[in-house]
Amino acid sequence: MTFQNSELNVPTPSAEAAVILGGTLGIRGLSRETPFYVGADGAASPFVKSSATR
Repeated sequence: MTFQNSELNVPTPSAEAAVILGGTLGIRGLSRETPFYVGADGAASPFVKSSATR
């Protein structure tokens, strides 16, 4: 999205920008009715590339 000379230009989103890879590693405790989960989560969007404009 760019804003230049009072004009807003919004490009069409690509399907690649919607793909996110991630994972969670942790441990679940307490009972099945009231679970308690503690873990680390990480995600990345590897197909989104930024372009430097100068």
